[in-house]
Amino acid sequence: MTSIGKVVPIVGVIQNYAWGKKGTESEVAKLYKGSIPSFNIQPGSPYAELWFGTHPKGPSKLLENSELLTSWLSKNLQQASCNHSNELPFLLKVLSVDTALSIQIHPNKLEAGELHKWNPREYPDSNHKPEMAIALTSFEALCGFRPLQEIEHYFCDLDELKILTKLVTDSAHHVTTAGKIFQTELDFKNSFVSLMNCDAGIVKEQAASLNGRISKNNEMKSDPNHALFLRLHCQYPGDVGCFCVYFLNYVTLKPGEALFLQSNLPHAYIHGDCIECMANSDNVVRAGLTPKFRDVDTLCRLVKYENRQIRDVLFDSLAKDFKKYTMPATSTSSILLVTKGQAKLYCINKSNEDNDDNNGGRNSAGTNSLKSDTKPDRNDHRWKKIDIKTGLNKENGNGVLRNAPSEQKGNKAKNDSAKPGELN
Repeated sequence: MTSIGKVVPIVGVIQNYAWGKKGTESEVAKLYKGSIPSFNIQPGSPYAELWFGTHPKGPSKLLENSELLTSWLSKNLQQASCNHSNELPFLLKVLSVDTALSIQIHPNKLEAGELHKWNPREYPDSNHKPEMAIALTSFEALCGFRPLQEIEHYFCDLDELKILTKLVTDSAHHVTTAGKIFQTELDFKNSFVSLMNCDAGIVKEQAASLNGRISKNNEMKSDPNHALFLRLHCQYPGDVGCFCVYFLNYVTLKPGEALFLQSNLPHAYIHGDCIECMANSDNVVRAGLTPKFRDVDTLCRLVKYENRQIRDVLFDSLAKDFKKYTMPATSTSSILLVTKGQAKLYCINKSNEDNDDNNGGRNSAGTNSLKSDTKPDRNDHRWKKIDIKTGLNKENGNGVLRNAPSEQKGNKAKNDSAKPGELN
């Protein structure tokens, strides 16, 4: 039997990156205003990310007294089960993407440690960063290398790609009658490396050429990948990352669908709103579509050269028909974020339990701790109700930190009033 130690309402931290949606178009801004009603949303300001966690770049605070979450955790280590640390092992984010993020990967744990030692300024964390992205709205992304046949299709049609990857002048490569360009997997890898390392002047020239051709050709513009090239070239004129649309899968997630981004999987977010959950790290290796530091050599060295179908990078959408959700007790802290509507969270009120370990986990009246499948009784003083008001469309919202359970106790949490699919 397990129980919740405490549920603590917390406030996230906004990151104002230039690629974020502006003003009230940003779900990040609207969610934050739900926690801080006095927050004034600036119409022209980008609100890109909302962080919930203990990362030093954006540490959360308690809603009631603005105490740093790290400080609170340091005084509640046993309840929080944070491995004797005042940090959460994960980082939760809400993203509102207006213009494309960089072509990027996240190194594994060993590589992250090596990169941190080599360049701590650009790689501030020694931790890895596997992450899952769950769409809140229609969400566009590039993710994983396309099947070889799809990449070869664009090489056959686009001289610009051949020039940038040096396939035009390399006599070892030729297009067969079957349209096959890459004779081996090494050819595919070398073509990507050649593209990402191509002279910037040549890239700019070929990008302008292709942009002009697509713009004048309605048939080409009807191809979603060519259309995406036009959008990216408008945002990042002459950038080598624009050509990555022909190497990477272009996916559009429906609300509730998800991507799992393992270490070294190439990806870039294009547009939309999502929730991300990841290991507690901010390490990013970038190589295109960004004014920030680019580490092309590292990305080309570490990236997974694995060709995938779109279905291989997608998770099934969440069930649409639930109204109540019981969260099982887990062995670590967790964060509950309601993104639309309202939720009522019921949990054991720790202040009404006897914390004396020698009392066998009984409360002051001598009643045994509640089992994990016990239903909440609103007249039972041991149960505490927390109302969470929030909304993507209502300009209100907040999150709560749910502490890890302790042994020999029980927990229960329910969403009694949120609409189907709206508890995240």
